[in-house]
Amino acid sequence: NGRSNGYPNSYGNEQTAGISENGDFILYYVNNPLSKNNLQVSEKTKSSFKKSEMIASKEINRSESEQISATISNDGNYIIFSSNRISGLGGHDLYICRKLPNGTWAEPINMGKTINTSSDEIYPYLSNDGSELYFASQGHNSIGGYDIFKSQFDLSTKEWLKPENIGYPLNTPDDNMSICFDETKKYAYVAANRKDAIGDLDIYRVNFLDAPPSYTTIKGLVLDADSNLFHKQLTIEVFNKTTEELYGIYEVNPTKGTYLMILPPNKYELNIEIPGKGYYKELFVVEDRTKYKSEISRNIKVNFNPSKTTDLK
Repeated sequence: NGRSNGYPNSYGNEQTAGISENGDFILYYVNNPLSKNNLQVSEKTKSSFKKSEMIASKEINRSESEQISATISNDGNYIIFSSNRISGLGGHDLYICRKLPNGTWAEPINMGKTINTSSDEIYPYLSNDGSELYFASQGHNSIGGYDIFKSQFDLSTKEWLKPENIGYPLNTPDDNMSICFDETKKYAYVAANRKDAIGDLDIYRVNFLDAPPSYTTIKGLVLDADSNLFHKQLTIEVFNKTTEELYGIYEVNPTKGTYLMILPPNKYELNIEIPGKGYYKELFVVEDRTKYKSEISRNIKVNFNPSKTTDLK
């Protein structure tokens, strides 16, 4: 059963305004007599989240306007938020604001006519380490109601590019307002009102079948059966077991005994020629989807036992 999560909950209105892509920050929209139309932020600790604090900027938090949604960069130095302040282009606009070296926030900047329209733009979400912006809009080329749009940041011009409608089936004639992605970018989560919904807006998980593979960095030591270094020039040959083709050749540092491989998800066989003993072979699997890890530390112990398949964890 659901339960109150404590602060910032009160007898007024509180809602989650947005998150950072890495999950280290949560933003709340708080509207009660003690905190009117304010954004608050909470930072993740090892076990939970810190008590949320109001963003200390009168230019971001204005009591006369609503700041109902926001996103924050992974390092906590940039905020994009929606506001219906009278200085905008119409309805709720998106504004961007950066944290100054002294810890205060600069004056928010309207993201302009490339992003904002005379209709509402809300629920921003920064992805791909801040280089992609997703948001909901009733303007642009909406299929109907709110649609989700995506804009890329152009590093050469330092500007956001013209937003693109992410299209059907994620966008429908009904309102589609929020999206976020998992670490692998192969899954996304959206809130939608569909025919199979239990009631009103339900949360759905989206599986991107054409998503590019997520590579895993594998590193460690090559050791003998007694866990000693070989102190020899060794080479690791890695074969793709799906195609039976050689995928890559990786050198072992003769002094430190270290190796490094970067591989996409698949089933592999590694071969190491040990001078005077022959080839050591071992099967292993680089996991995908929900078991994906971006980096794995694993030592290879050469003991010439029968080959076995290892799931890298």
